[in-house]
Amino acid sequence: VAPALVYALPAALSILLFTGNASPQDSDDDFQVARNLYRDTGDYATAAGLFAEFIRNYPHSPQLADARLMLARSYARSKRCPQAVGAYQDFYLEHPDHIGSLEARRERADCLQQEGEHLRAAAAFEEVQRLYSASDFAPQALLEAARSYTAAQSLAEATRVYRRLLKDYSSHPQAQSGRYRLAQLRFAAGDGEGTQRLLTEISTRVPASDQARDALLLSGRILLFLGRPDEARESFDRLDVAFP
Repeated sequence: VAPALVYALPAALSILLFTGNASPQDSDDDFQVARNLYRDTGDYATAAGLFAEFIRNYPHSPQLADARLMLARSYARSKRCPQAVGAYQDFYLEHPDHIGSLEARRERADCLQQEGEHLRAAAAFEEVQRLYSASDFAPQALLEAARSYTAAQSLAEATRVYRRLLKDYSSHPQAQSGRYRLAQLRFAAGDGEGTQRLLTEISTRVPASDQARDALLLSGRILLFLGRPDEARESFDRLDVAFP
């Protein structure tokens, strides 16, 4: 017998024995152990190792999709975001129709944001909005994308995304946060008049809200900075009346 074949036989035999011995009950038992660690004890580091082993050992299991998702979440919750980013991507690419795909994409973007990968995070949040534009999370995804662009000092992209938020989700509560942050960006860019228009819109759209209070306060401070004390006083007077 050729030497190479002699060395290959034990490895091949062990694979056959493992495959032959593995049963649906083994798969169920191993999955339950990993899931219990994940759900009941919060031992995410150990759960991640068990889910990774489960995926290797049972590549055709009906629980494979759930195992991939919980592996990614175990990585994220045990402060291993670099591994989580890849695991989330594996999950939603392999199981695009799974009910957890939206959350997986969002959580992956969160991990990128936590790791300071601001441009990648912004692109990931924008992708969430494109794919799930009718979801409740879509406006927040644009808000997070713009925040990530701002953190990356990509202010033109941040402005673009804020404007898209205001255009596509103008009546959504997140639009007010977008207006306020866009106003801050416009003022930083030297656009005082554009800033005042945005702040006025906030204070008139939702006059009794926290955003309106913040807008009136910022408006008064900006007017003082611009050397327009009479208009600043009017803004502060409105603030005192609306929020005594």
